[in-house]
Amino acid sequence: MGRPSVGVDINPVAVLITKAKITPIDPKKIEKAFAVLQAKLNTYNKETKIKAPEHERIDYWFKPEEKRKLAFIFAEISKLKDQDVRDFFFCGFSNILKNCSIWLQKSNKPTRDMNKKPSDPIPTFYKQIKMMIRGNARFYELSKEKNHLEIPSQVYCTDARTIPVKDNSASLIVTSPPYVTSYEYADLHQLTALWLEYTKDLNDFCKRFIGTSYHNKKDLVLNSKLAEKIRNELLKKDKKTAEEVSTYFSEMNQVFVEMKRILKNFIINLINGYSYAT
Repeated sequence: MGRPSVGVDINPVAVLITKAKITPIDPKKIEKAFAVLQAKLNTYNKETKIKAPEHERIDYWFKPEEKRKLAFIFAEISKLKDQDVRDFFFCGFSNILKNCSIWLQKSNKPTRDMNKKPSDPIPTFYKQIKMMIRGNARFYELSKEKNHLEIPSQVYCTDARTIPVKDNSASLIVTSPPYVTSYEYADLHQLTALWLEYTKDLNDFCKRFIGTSYHNKKDLVLNSKLAEKIRNELLKKDKKTAEEVSTYFSEMNQVFVEMKRILKNFIINLINGYSYAT
């Protein structure tokens, strides 16, 4: 639409993926970079010297050969100087991790399948990147056709309660909030978080997220009679659940306060699980 935009997410994995999706790269530039990367990856053999990561959770999910090849791909991507190109390839790398691990393929929860035969990382990476290159080419040409290549679109890895936008300046907010009964988002993204060294401690990583059961007890402001009613009803049944739900309500209240700060006019409609504010 040609509108300047700002995106925020506390999850660095989501930020990486978003950066790759909102950054149109000249197709010739990305194809040239991929050709160079392929040439390097094609030299891989069992004698190739590789410094593989030492982390028990990576060893928990990856067999030695797949881990070794992934480490080789990661090292070669890390050498790329252009950040947009590097993020593009890291996004592709992130996408293949589940297939190349023993994570139960159709499971959203972190479950191992000891009988699974992981995909070969290098050809799987090639297939993923070729698909992304086609998507980038379409995105670039469309953006160029509409003269939108220079429209600023920024994404920040930060908390939705501290949005880097001035007061009364935003015309529209689109959110996809975590649900109070959601899966642990951090668990779902742990493979990328570990490989890209966004964290070394998953428990600490989980504590950053709204809607997580990993939280510290603190004074809560619900700012809602309905929320207080739900908490009181839950306290009669399960104190732990009541505390988790109360924390969720309190933190989401802080997000709405922040959204009110930056919006020109504050009207929110909840439609199909998404919040649209105009």
